[in-house]
Amino acid sequence: RSQLERYHLNDDPQLDCVPVGVPALVFYPYSTRWTRKNDRIILEKDQYPLDRIIYLDGPPKPSSHKPDALGYSVGNFEPDGTLVVETTDFAPTTWGATRGLDSSGQKRVIERYRLTKDGYGMAVSYTIEDPMYLTEPATQEGTYRKIADHEFIDVPCDLETARRHLKFE
Repeated sequence: RSQLERYHLNDDPQLDCVPVGVPALVFYPYSTRWTRKNDRIILEKDQYPLDRIIYLDGPPKPSSHKPDALGYSVGNFEPDGTLVVETTDFAPTTWGATRGLDSSGQKRVIERYRLTKDGYGMAVSYTIEDPMYLTEPATQEGTYRKIADHEFIDVPCDLETARRHLKFE
């Protein structure tokens, strides 16, 4: 049987406090803080233990980088201000493509971020390719909106709370 046929929401690695990777992190349901430095953008997520770094202007990947669920991200700005991010160098990841579908080290993700005209939102899309698990590239689109004075919550995942709903099956 295929992975998607065996899919069950209760098998979600997040229920074991395993952080999600890219691309799931793009539309992870918690707020994102963007910090721009000269050579990179740092993305922090509410209730997420890892920061994601997008290196700007394509620096070479350091030899010390080890493939992981976040991969290695390089971004650049198009003339219209759209940030385009290419992420590669992933580790094989359980449910790394989408819920119920794993991903391989061959996964490649292209993201596009563009501010809305009013500056209070961002159009977001990603396209994922993975010849080991997908027969063709898949794209998802959505939007972010800015929330003034949002305070981040630094609450680590609690295994008992994450799995609480499973006791009622």
